[in-house]
Amino acid sequence: MNNSEKISLKERRILVSLARSTCGVLSLSILVILLAFQQVQASEQDEWQFMAEAYFWAASIGGESASGSDIDIDIDDIIDDLNIGFMGTLGAKKGKWGFLVDTIYLDVSDNKNILMDSVPVNTNLDLKGWVVTPMIGYQVYEEGETTISVIAGARYLNLAVDVDLRNPDPTSDFFRPSLSDSGGNWDGIIGVKGDLFLNDNWFIPLYADIGAGDSEFTWQVNGGLGYRFTNFDILVAYRYLSWDWDDNDVFDDLNFSGFAAGMRFLF
Repeated sequence: MNNSEKISLKERRILVSLARSTCGVLSLSILVILLAFQQVQASEQDEWQFMAEAYFWAASIGGESASGSDIDIDIDDIIDDLNIGFMGTLGAKKGKWGFLVDTIYLDVSDNKNILMDSVPVNTNLDLKGWVVTPMIGYQVYEEGETTISVIAGARYLNLAVDVDLRNPDPTSDFFRPSLSDSGGNWDGIIGVKGDLFLNDNWFIPLYADIGAGDSEFTWQVNGGLGYRFTNFDILVAYRYLSWDWDDNDVFDDLNFSGFAAGMRFLF
């Protein structure tokens, strides 16, 4: 083998070595770029997202008092006798985790004439209360805009209730001048919530939970129809919220039910 052939062989070895090094560098560069791109996507997905919802819940109040009388306050009566009310939701989401607080405040009074065991009784109800539901959620399904999350949290009910029962005959066994109570009620809850999109804009908002604690049992369902704009949603839904007790001085059970309409702002 002459010198030119030896030089040619060395050159070939150098070229092969350079080619291998170049491929290695290119592969490493591509890997770094892909990892960086994934990190950018992850950071974009993990950015905080916030939600604020204001709504009006046309809820009637129903249930049964501890004395056995039915409670039935229609939404028309509530609107007529509503002193003040507030309903809203605040939420935040980062990645798959989310936090949500739903708050309701009502100050309502009502006066009705009812029959208790065929005896006429005038009832006067004054109800002031908070319903605050803080919860944490984890997203378990996502397909396009459709999302489903499991949630866990608590529901706090704080009521100040005054019930006056008046009978024309104060000596009657059915006569009970007044009944009042106030205090807080904590229940742990678990449930599911989500938005099921029918197309790019229309969707079905769903929510359901069950729980117990200070009450024997509490549960809530909420479902309806929504329309998504660029930065906000419009929603209409039916909502039912209930508590049952076995040792409450004022209520055996209490429920709020009716249609709700509101706007959800996304930012």
